[in-house]
Amino acid sequence: MMHDRNGVGFDKVYAEAIMMIPKFEKALFLYLKNDRSENIDDLESLLKDEGIVSQLSLHFFAQLPDSYTPAMLCWLFFGRSFECMVEYGEEMIRNPKLNFLLRRLARVNIKAIINRSIAIKARTEEDWVKFVEELDEIGETPNVTASVVSKFKSLPPDTKVTMKETSEKKPIPGKQKKRRSLEELLPNGDEYLFESIDEHVSLRQSGRDLALLYLVLEKGRAMVRTTVTEFHAALVVRYKDKKNIEIPGHRWIQGGKPRRG
Repeated sequence: MMHDRNGVGFDKVYAEAIMMIPKFEKALFLYLKNDRSENIDDLESLLKDEGIVSQLSLHFFAQLPDSYTPAMLCWLFFGRSFECMVEYGEEMIRNPKLNFLLRRLARVNIKAIINRSIAIKARTEEDWVKFVEELDEIGETPNVTASVVSKFKSLPPDTKVTMKETSEKKPIPGKQKKRRSLEELLPNGDEYLFESIDEHVSLRQSGRDLALLYLVLEKGRAMVRTTVTEFHAALVVRYKDKKNIEIPGHRWIQGGKPRRG
C-alpha cells in the first residue's frame, strides 16, 4: 500500500495522524500555505506536545482491528520507509500537474527526510549514495536527492562530484521511466522457472530468502543486469494480488545479501 504511486498509503497515515491529533490538520494546512517553509520542526513540536507518542503506544498495544498504527510503525522502523517517502517526493516534483508550491515543498521535505533519517541513525550517508545510484541505473534519476547527497561533508570528493553530476541530469524527452517486470528480468525463463520462483516465494518470504533468490538468479546468469531495487519492485508487482504473500521492504532484501569479504 505504501508503494502505491497514487499515494494511498500516505493518505492512510495522514488520516491516522489527524484522528490522533486533530490540531495537526490545521497546522499542516498553514505549513503548506507558507511558501517560506523550510523545515518541519514546528509540526514535530506540535505532535510531541499533543502527546503523539502516548497515542501511538496506545493504538499499537491495543491492536484494534481497524487501526493502521501497528503496520505503519513496522513499516517506518523496519521497512523501506524513508526511501519510499523520498521517491514519492521526487515523483511529485516531476509531476507537471502539481502547482509550483507543492513541488517546492516536496523538495524541502526530501531534504528534511534524508537529514532526519541520518540524524536518528536509521540510514547512513552511504545508504543514500547507493539509493541514488540504484535509481539512476534504472532510469529514475532522483535529481533532488542527488543534490542533497552531494552536500554530505564526509563523502569522498569523487563521490560528491558524481552525485553533483547526477543531480544535474536532464530527463530524456519522450522516454518513459519504467521498472521491468519479473518476466522482463528473466527473458529466457521458462514455465518451470517461474513456477519454481512462485513456489519459493509462497513458502519463503523473509528478506534473507529473497536475497538468496536474487543471488541465485544473478549468479546463474538467468537474470539480466538489474538492481535489488528493481528486483524488489518486480516481486511486489507479481504478487500484489496474492493475499498469502507479503514481500518485505527493499532494505530487508538488501540487508539479507551476504557481504563480500
